[in-house]
Amino acid sequence: MNFSPDPDLLASLPSGTVSPDLAGGSIANLPAAIGAILGVQAPWPSPPLREPLLQSVGSADRVILLLVDGVGFNRLARSPQGAGEGSFPIRLGREVLLRSQLTSVLPSTTAAATTVLLAGGALPLQTGFVGYTSLLPRLGFVANLIRWNREGSEEGVGSLEEQGFVPEEALPVPTTAELLKGAGVPVAAFLPNPIARSPLSRMQFRGTDVSGYLNSTDLWWQLARWEEESRGERSFAYAYFPDFDGLSHRDGPETPLWDLYLRELDRGLALFGGLLERNRAGGGEGGRTVLLLTADHGHVFTPAAAASFFEEYPELAKLCRLPPGGEARHVNLYARPGRVAQLLDYCHGRLGEKFVVLDAQAAIEGGLYGVPGHREHPEARERIGDVLLLARGQNYLWPSANPARLLGMHGSLHPDEMLVPLIALEL
Repeated sequence: MNFSPDPDLLASLPSGTVSPDLAGGSIANLPAAIGAILGVQAPWPSPPLREPLLQSVGSADRVILLLVDGVGFNRLARSPQGAGEGSFPIRLGREVLLRSQLTSVLPSTTAAATTVLLAGGALPLQTGFVGYTSLLPRLGFVANLIRWNREGSEEGVGSLEEQGFVPEEALPVPTTAELLKGAGVPVAAFLPNPIARSPLSRMQFRGTDVSGYLNSTDLWWQLARWEEESRGERSFAYAYFPDFDGLSHRDGPETPLWDLYLRELDRGLALFGGLLERNRAGGGEGGRTVLLLTADHGHVFTPAAAASFFEEYPELAKLCRLPPGGEARHVNLYARPGRVAQLLDYCHGRLGEKFVVLDAQAAIEGGLYGVPGHREHPEARERIGDVLLLARGQNYLWPSANPARLLGMHGSLHPDEMLVPLIALEL
């Protein structure tokens, strides 16, 4: 099966853009790689990481996947504690098995990317989770898939469930946890308390007990306790760390505070290492534990000067049957019947300098969202829509009625948002 996007489509993209490396160099390849490290053979939807990466890690009895939301590889490399040899992480005192980079998926955004990771490596075209917001054809409106409600409405978080969009039924493929547990590998998940039982978490961790944590210290304490209790058996833990994403959205990824956050994460990993040493002081053989640190996406600095507003393009509302889906750097447009060609022409003429304008179906057939025709989610193509606007440079398209101004965003194919780190540590 060909997991590589169509070369002709890639050639049409601007120089410097990064497309998803789905054949062995993306976050979609991590679930099968974790399976290989743990010795689990399962019907993983995507192939594992390329062999050199897997060989660097080897086999292990326990794997911890630490997902640090919003940490791009390029931003990490620019930090004084960056991704170069001998730097981050510097305090844990453990052997660094691997420092590398992966690509995110398209769209490079949390709802899509974490679902790929937690759905066994099933790609957005298979999961149906193709953006921060997207059309839900059965309900007939654009929904927010983080908040699980109608986008732009006053409905409460989770209100989609009242309309029949049930989290446990929304994912048509096995979860990573289900695949591992089916092979006899227990799974634990550690999420911040506010999202531990959110609708999206219930979907992604279907059938798995999730532990909420109060703050990062509580996370390291709980992970160390899990590692101690799991010694002597194969097991897997997923931990989600959200702080960098919120900071980068608010202040932009170049804020000096970002480097202080990194220093704090480094100290937290050192605390984790100390807790492991204390737990192991009694001796005994417990096998090998490996920690994999990665991210779902990075951030692009998006100053106010780079904003475009929908009110500047009134023809869009006339040509579209619904409000846009996606987000400000990855816009899904839903054309009125018979108006796709006209919408494409309008976007090329008015927005082509700021956005890569693509026929959505051509992008799907070109493999940007996954392998076309392979176990596609029945609604995925409708959810993606008719025309795509993928931001060039720092550009973004913003609803003018929204007073929020985010100085860091993601979703498109810029290297800063598409490239993420992969650091493997021997614990």
